[in-house]
Amino acid sequence: METKLLISSFTESLRLRKGSRLCGYPNTEKRLAKGSKGDLEVNGIILKSGKRFGLIVSIDIIGISLSFTSLIRKKINREFGIPEKNIIIACTHTHSSGVTVEHWR
Repeated sequence: METKLLISSFTESLRLRKGSRLCGYPNTEKRLAKGSKGDLEVNGIILKSGKRFGLIVSIDIIGISLSFTSLIRKKINREFGIPEKNIIIACTHTHSSGVTVEHWR
């Protein structure tokens, strides 16, 4: 018996507050958001095949720590039952997002 692959997607907006520090270029301490030309986004694809689920998430930020992605995976697992090993979280590496990783603080 053939199992169908079901696919769904989502998009959520991330708003950067005016005055937030920006990362991606030198002088992070001095680069502050003055406004926005558009929202940053979190995009995802949910995959289901039989009883198996997977999730791919792309975030418009320069990066996040492994420890934070672990927290995100655990929360998704608790709330939706998707196994942590079936969740991929990637960052698009923009140079105009807020500081999200200790390296840039």
